[in-house]
Amino acid sequence: MNYRQAVMSAINTALNEEELPTDYRNALHVVQDNITIKMSAKMTRAAGSAGCQVIVNRATRQRVVDPRTLVLKLSTPLMARADDAVRMETITHEIAHLVDFVLRGKSDHGYEWARIHRALGGSASRYHTIDRTGLEKTITRYEYLDTVTGKICNFTKGNHQKVMRYGATRYRFIAEVKRRGKEIVARHEAQYATAACRSK
Repeated sequence: MNYRQAVMSAINTALNEEELPTDYRNALHVVQDNITIKMSAKMTRAAGSAGCQVIVNRATRQRVVDPRTLVLKLSTPLMARADDAVRMETITHEIAHLVDFVLRGKSDHGYEWARIHRALGGSASRYHTIDRTGLEKTITRYEYLDTVTGKICNFTKGNHQKVMRYGATRYRFIAEVKRRGKEIVARHEAQYATAACRSK
């Protein structure tokens, strides 16, 4: 499937709607004239993303988008698994973000974005329903016991390194855990603890 053609087709379809509000139509023309479309094999959670460079006027606090930086990115593996309806839902979802950026200088999944997405023929759904089985990345987390509250905490590598470096903390290192999605791939019990924990 040619995704550039699919994106441009979705924009043209929306522009041909007579009931499309004028401000949406004007923003869509800006998107149409400046959009850069990219495909990513590394995206395995989100089916798409939209972004741009926003310039903030310090005096007025007004947010203005540099239209030359409008980028719509789609996930190669997830779009390959989606049917035509879900692909179009994803494309209009991301176009709605770009229109929202042009109009407001920011975008989220709030009321304004939802109105734009519906005007473009979307459902205003925040999440895709594409099966991600087998695409989950393996992530490493470090289990710690909080010696004050007794709770188990999961630290990232950066936080783990800080505790190991500084030593005197309330946390006791328990195990290194590798997960793919919700499945535990490997677990390595700690062979040592921080200096503060060894002294207790």
